[in-house]
Amino acid sequence: ILFSPSLGERWGEWSAWSECSRTCDGGATYQERKCLDSYARSRSRASCDGERFRYNTCNIEV
Repeated sequence: ILFSPSLGERWGEWSAWSECSRTCDGGATYQERKCLDSYARSRSRASCDGERFRYNTCNIEV
């Protein structure tokens, strides 16, 4: 099966949030998504538009 450029690449679903990088005093957590080809295979040389990772703060004391 050959890749069809006309079908393009797309982002897969976001992963679950990672564990917080710190247990207190503020840390970071992230989600990742993979760029998929038209056959839903992960692409190592991704050309999807947008971000592969998104980040959030965690364990922040108020």
